Amino acid sequence: MKTTITITMLIALFFPLFIKAQWNAVRYDMQNVFEKVQTVNSNTVFVTGTNPNNQQKFMLKTNDAGTTWDSTAFLDLPGSPTEIQSMFFINENEGFMCGRDVNNNGILIKTIDNGATWINITGNSSFPYIKDIYFIDSKVGYLIESSSFPSSVLYKTTDGGLNWTQQQLSFYANDLFFSNENTGFICAEGAVIMKTNDGGKNWAQVLFDSNPNLFVSTFNKLDFVNPTIGFTAMANTGKLYKTLNGGNSWDTITFDSSYVTDFDFTTELEGHVLLNSGDIYSTIDGGVNWTLEYTTQSGSYGATYFLTALSFVNKIGFVVGSDGLIKKRENALSAGKTQPNSLSINIYPNPSNELFNLELTEPENSTIIIINLQGQVVYRENITTNKATINLSNLPKGIYLFQLHSQNKKIEQRKLILN
Repeated sequence: MKTTITITMLIALFFPLFIKAQWNAVRYDMQNVFEKVQTVNSNTVFVTGTNPNNQQKFMLKTNDAGTTWDSTAFLDLPGSPTEIQSMFFINENEGFMCGRDVNNNGILIKTIDNGATWINITGNSSFPYIKDIYFIDSKVGYLIESSSFPSSVLYKTTDGGLNWTQQQLSFYANDLFFSNENTGFICAEGAVIMKTNDGGKNWAQVLFDSNPNLFVSTFNKLDFVNPTIGFTAMANTGKLYKTLNGGNSWDTITFDSSYVTDFDFTTELEGHVLLNSGDIYSTIDGGVNWTLEYTTQSGSYGATYFLTALSFVNKIGFVVGSDGLIKKRENALSAGKTQPNSLSINIYPNPSNELFNLELTEPENSTIIIINLQGQVVYRENITTNKATINLSNLPKGIYLFQLHSQNKKIEQRKLILN
């Protein structure tokens, strides 16, 4: 059974600044394209991206909520993966990533120390193309290998990925979720959701839909907040689907004139949707009503930048996109409450060959942080007056990111050009 919900967009015309201020830039290098993000907890986030200048792929990691980022090239990881198709972290220390290596074979790597080191656990298993991976706990996990259309293979491990058993599937799989060792869901090609109650031995169709404007319709993501309440979306459409009873019936939520690029629900009521227009909407009533939280239409980061993925833990979320942009969502502000004032700041000259003058409208105990395009902090200084001079003569010429932090205030970072 499938029903359609007509949703109401609450644009919040009277409070646009309050809404936009929830999302603050924590990185903006004006170069890289970020493709995937997983928020593990309020401090730890992993991001994958591509440098468009040399097509080199890399991974970023932060353990301080986005203030600093460590970068690792894919080719420096075990097995030298050229592509990461999926990543899954059980906690801040233990996680998995899967993709393809330099020989175009499937590869699976694992970390148990917060990404400081990675282990290639592909072993003797044959994974021509790993499409997605999901773990119930540190021992029990599943992956789907989808190299031979129109079928796929489901793999299961009970020892943390060291050994795998396989089950042939009669359909082509794109994404999976398991709530326990018996109950699982898979997005199958052709806009079909399949469900198993016996650990993957048998599967039954629980949802089918199609779009007459698409040659092939498909669901591309599953997001369950518990074994019975889950969401999915149809690729290249504005359709989001919700079940409250383990897939027995589904409601359709439609966003007009936009496609659902990504979505993430943290509870059965609270969730976010990223549209291809660059708009981020939030709901606190399970998708009945939606509020615009952020839009790219302001052009603050260039007229052509776009957002690709978002990820949440509780009320803390991160969104990534082109132009090296990563934004963080803080706790939502209540209606009617005032936002802490941002510091008014002036930096000149910019560009400069070594000295940058900083002026604040009022004295403030603040910390200046300068970050290079590799995410490394290259300059830090505490100031207590409303004027300061930053000397960057010891740094290589190039583009840097400027951030100013205070006890209760934070302005979005600025670009510094050292020439």
